[in-house]
Amino acid sequence: MITLYDELRRLDIEAHYLFHCVPIRGMDHHRTSVARGLDLFRKLVVSGMTSGRAKPHFTLMTDVGKVSLYEGTVIGREDDRILVQTGYSYEERRRWAPAWVLPPSARVDENGFLQVWYLDSDGGKADR
Repeated sequence: MITLYDELRRLDIEAHYLFHCVPIRGMDHHRTSVARGLDLFRKLVVSGMTSGRAKPHFTLMTDVGKVSLYEGTVIGREDDRILVQTGYSYEERRRWAPAWVLPPSARVDENGFLQVWYLDSDGGKADR
């Protein structure tokens, strides 16, 4: 992966995100667990071989939008799903997109921020 990011940088391409593979039908064999993805991400960004702006954010594409993972972002697990804390405020989301509806996989925490369930690949199949 370090070689890939070096080549992208050589081509003047800045890869801002390293996305976890979205759970879609027929692609489960390409998915790692979020924990494995974080491990690969750590190896990329702390290797000393990738610097500055070339370091991406490890990100999930959830039902409420992109969520970059940091310490404390994954706040729970239930079977094959993880609960992710976002920095998205429910009130701000509604102000900027009045027609936006809270998806069934999300909830609003006591501080008004969105939490969302995300299908992990540990035992979970998108093909179900």
